[in-house]
Amino acid sequence: MELPTDSTPTPAYISDSECGERLTFCQDEEKALSIPLEYLLALVPAETSNAYTLISQTGPGGGVISSTITSPPAEIIERYCIPVDTPAHLQKPVSVVTSPYSGLGRAELYFSTLLAPVLEYYSVDYGKHTVTSPTAIKTIANGLPEGTSTVIILSGDTLIFELLNQLPSTKRPTLVLIPTGTGNGLASSLYRPSPPDDLIRSAFHTFLHGISHPLPGFAVKFSPGARLLEEAIPEQGLKGTVVTSWGFHASLVADASTPEMRSSGTEKFQVAAKQNLTPSLHAYRGTISIVRPGSTKWEEVGDTNDEGHFYLVVTGVSNFEPIFTISPAANGMDGILRIIYFGVGDVEGAEGVMGVMKAAYDGGKHVSIPGVRYQEVDGVKVHLKEAEEKWRRICVDGAVVTLEEEGWLEVNRHEGWADVVYRSRFDS
Repeated sequence: MELPTDSTPTPAYISDSECGERLTFCQDEEKALSIPLEYLLALVPAETSNAYTLISQTGPGGGVISSTITSPPAEIIERYCIPVDTPAHLQKPVSVVTSPYSGLGRAELYFSTLLAPVLEYYSVDYGKHTVTSPTAIKTIANGLPEGTSTVIILSGDTLIFELLNQLPSTKRPTLVLIPTGTGNGLASSLYRPSPPDDLIRSAFHTFLHGISHPLPGFAVKFSPGARLLEEAIPEQGLKGTVVTSWGFHASLVADASTPEMRSSGTEKFQVAAKQNLTPSLHAYRGTISIVRPGSTKWEEVGDTNDEGHFYLVVTGVSNFEPIFTISPAANGMDGILRIIYFGVGDVEGAEGVMGVMKAAYDGGKHVSIPGVRYQEVDGVKVHLKEAEEKWRRICVDGAVVTLEEEGWLEVNRHEGWADVVYRSRFDS
């Protein structure tokens, strides 16, 4: 496709203000718009010569809008115009999956404003699916083409988890992540936005310029009787890409998933955290064993002074949120699993736990705190010894699994079941 050439006088111009450079232009005869350059996302050529659809943000980490602009300055065209050639991942069969209830409910807005103009420009013939029921994702997965295809996902981590676990073995899709969930751990880890509230910009840039790479993961097996949403878990277990946890993290994810908390954004995790820190720390009882990389020997992770376990996270990603760095050594794509662990005896009560969490929000400095165990593993086993069900909840990529008494789980590295559009070809 040939881009329109700018052969007319330029009604749009770049101006300086106290808040930085802005693009000012006439939306129509009566209305002028002035948008900070840092909010601009893309220019999509229109059919009319010198006309474009301008896609921009409404603020840091906020919504997005589209505007019609005529003859923008040449430097704006050079910097923001989408690629002339159709990206490789849009040359396959394409499906778009939106989760309207994820996070702050922006999936449909991002689709109509960010994606639809681009897909139309490239003449992509795609199918669009909206997840409105627990059974919808199974129907979507079964309907994907055999072999390779592209699935653009507008949701959080849990829908990605659900898709992978419903995916037939004969299909290996390439995933494009447009994060609209609460934490967005996978997208935050792959895109590493800077500043952190630029996650949607980083995701959109990758959508336009990214290259497909294998997405590593992990496989989780459970003891008989394990349940996910009151359904028995298949014998082969579950597939994940972000996290398996037991203890404090799993409990706060489970408590934050209740209907009354579901629409509270990331604040719901803070509320759930306080609920799980008072009146005192629960001593989670069970045995934890790990296999170090390259070894076949299982070794136990003991709880300090037999005071009980408290926090166990197994993950291959760096972030659970753009500003929460759980595993600073991870890059999300090398397939290396790590544990982050501490017991009740390793911290000074609730204040000590919050100190660890605050350090994670400070660039992942918690892994250097004495008592916090941070190391690479090839596998992890947990045998639970809890009578009360609320302490037998396991988190896998945001989904909550409940084990029977004396239940167990085992996590192992896996090369993965899908590809993902990752770094831009312009990134180093």
